[in-house]
Amino acid sequence: MSVTYCYAGQLTSEQRLYHFLQSCQQRCVATGESFIVSIRQPLSLVDPLAVLQRLILPHQRHFYWHRPPLACEGMIASRIAAWGSCQEETFQGNQRFQKSQAFINHCQQQIIEIKSDQFQETGVNFFTNFTFFDTPSLSCPFPAVTIFIPQWQVTQYKNSCFLTANFTVSTTTNIFKIQKKIIKQKQSIEQVTDSILTVSYHLCSPWENKELREPNQFKHAVNLALNDISSHQLTKIVLAHHFDVVSQLPFDPFLSLHDLRQKHPDCYIFSVGNGNGTTFVGATPERLFSLKKQQLISDALAGSAPRGNNAIADEKFAKMLLNSEKEKREHQAVSNYLIQQLQQLGLTPARSRSQLLKLSNIQHLWTLIQAEVPNQIHPIEIVKKLHPTPAVAGVPTATACEKIQDYETFDRALYAAPIGWLDNQGNAEFLVGIRSAMIHKHQARLYAGAGIVEGSNPDKELAEVQLKLQAMLKSLK
Repeated sequence: MSVTYCYAGQLTSEQRLYHFLQSCQQRCVATGESFIVSIRQPLSLVDPLAVLQRLILPHQRHFYWHRPPLACEGMIASRIAAWGSCQEETFQGNQRFQKSQAFINHCQQQIIEIKSDQFQETGVNFFTNFTFFDTPSLSCPFPAVTIFIPQWQVTQYKNSCFLTANFTVSTTTNIFKIQKKIIKQKQSIEQVTDSILTVSYHLCSPWENKELREPNQFKHAVNLALNDISSHQLTKIVLAHHFDVVSQLPFDPFLSLHDLRQKHPDCYIFSVGNGNGTTFVGATPERLFSLKKQQLISDALAGSAPRGNNAIADEKFAKMLLNSEKEKREHQAVSNYLIQQLQQLGLTPARSRSQLLKLSNIQHLWTLIQAEVPNQIHPIEIVKKLHPTPAVAGVPTATACEKIQDYETFDRALYAAPIGWLDNQGNAEFLVGIRSAMIHKHQARLYAGAGIVEGSNPDKELAEVQLKLQAMLKSLK
């Protein structure tokens, strides 16, 4: 990885900013090449989601990321809003991971940025989203992979905020215009009050507690899967269902995101917008992996139970989950898979003891897996190796994916697929896009799934899917 850094002071004055851009253009003249120039500016404390809601234009793609505080790992909460494109690419087909890695490597050769060891998350980021399958349907509003360096990025981290502006500079670029754009954008951001714009009508979700449509179709798929398991074609398969909602008024994904982060403070909150009016949002408890300073952490998350209405009932559900052979088998399949896939990359992963992850409306069996990653392994290689996990596909993976396409009557699109970011220092973080919804104007499609293993009961699996759908139903605005 070869990245060009410019070690300079903060570009807090117009004169310094112009001189920096001028020096970048002089490098263009000297080399005959164009460069991706990244400029970081300190901001007063603002809410990145509020900034995104106010300043994004309809045709711009966007990415929103809210990481909860992870006390057991010493990771601090962060929020990122990114919009517009400095560089972007989309790919289809089974070479999408290799092509993504090549695109990133190519861009990294062209980057000029000011390095900051103190605030690494404020530098140049590549934001990426993959579909579950290599080749989504023609009606899917997202290609198999989208990867982009944003024009604008606002990061809130450690009680500080930064604007990161990215521009392509060549010998003919008008750097004075870039300077003025950055100054104007910073002023616009700092005028945003630290709150989300609401609307005048009553914000409630009339769809709460509605029954899942076509429940018999889902239960039929579960029965077919159980037949496959009894005939030893599979040991586990995750079957998903969708729920379509239509509103008289257009949905506001930013209000839904605000509601999700209030109701689910222990989850990753995310949003991906394709620039054509479709947004994929969610609150997921499942991290595919994080990679910071060569230290990888992955979550084995499978096996579920409801939360109780009181402490006694909650403890009862927790004990049932911890003692359930069926739930433990499902969880072990995910944990073993992650260990095996990381070992195939040449890593030596270690896992913690299984414990409970208690969320607002559900609790899961959870095992933490850690490994040290050498520099030569690219984060996209890890994404490719881990997706899809048995938590969202099944065992064996290839057979489970074939059966999913046979039994599910809809395109998963970004549901249960990797969504995340990576930077120039080898750091990365990817989540699994579950507990999610695809929103387009007046329409929303919600997704949820359940793991089917030997001993699964179709009625109980349907109840689990209903429970998981409620999180998004209650947050549609």
